[in-house]
Amino acid sequence: MTQKVFLPKWMGWFTTIIIVPLWLWITYEYVFGVGAAREELGLVGYLIISFVLIISVVITWLMALGKLPAYIIKEKNEKEENQQNIKS
Repeated sequence: MTQKVFLPKWMGWFTTIIIVPLWLWITYEYVFGVGAAREELGLVGYLIISFVLIISVVITWLMALGKLPAYIIKEKNEKEENQQNIKS
């Protein structure tokens, strides 16, 4: 027997509330940053960070809305346990 476990909806909101301001701050520093902040990050670094943050929000929302299981629990029933005991 398998059981799919999903995240509660508040986790989607919580993740969004934390990650969106972080992404906006990173974007602000990249666009208007002075010297070292922009040079160290670079365009490729900015795109990678943006991709990771956006994907993490999307995956969290998929798990919170019940489209993607957070994890799957597999339980063995008595028949499967008996068959494994007979084989061993």
